[in-house]
Amino acid sequence: MSKLKDLAEKALPQDVFVLFIASHGMLDSSGQYSFAAYDTKCVDSQCTQLQGHITSTDLLEASKKIKAMTQLLILDTCHSGGLDYKLSGLYDARMSVLAKNMGLHLFASAQATDVALDGKPGTNGLFTSKLLEGILGAARKNEKGNISIMTLGDYAKTKTAEQISFKEKNAGGVIQQMPLIQHFGKDYPLAHP
Repeated sequence: MSKLKDLAEKALPQDVFVLFIASHGMLDSSGQYSFAAYDTKCVDSQCTQLQGHITSTDLLEASKKIKAMTQLLILDTCHSGGLDYKLSGLYDARMSVLAKNMGLHLFASAQATDVALDGKPGTNGLFTSKLLEGILGAARKNEKGNISIMTLGDYAKTKTAEQISFKEKNAGGVIQQMPLIQHFGKDYPLAHP
């Protein structure tokens, strides 16, 4: 959170802010999404109460203070889609104050009720792997050869869902992970592989 505070002091409206988090995500009893930071600790033996976790409210309050007009939040955690309903409220609040050229984007690796599959030890999770494939050139490019935020999100969602479908067929069970990709406002070129 201190790093986000530092960024809020330095970021300019013309900057692009990208926040990537790969961690453990959870929903509390009220349905609020939060994720574990490096120093999160269990308060009780069942780990039903946490100390040092970061809630969706904490994250969005920090995002409001960052002046960058283009923001991309990438969350590769279980239940990360739980941030969705709060993000739309943030966008509505900013739109009433800021120009309509703002872009606020959420890439959540899983719906609020889903888990996010990890990779093999020492590798990235499934969603992060698909993001990396896309940004390195597999995602659709525009006429200038750029991969935009929106096309990268579409690629990662589609490829994650395809991989889950393949795993379900071969595992004989039900695996549920459907990324949630939300765009509010304008697109932005992200990479030129």
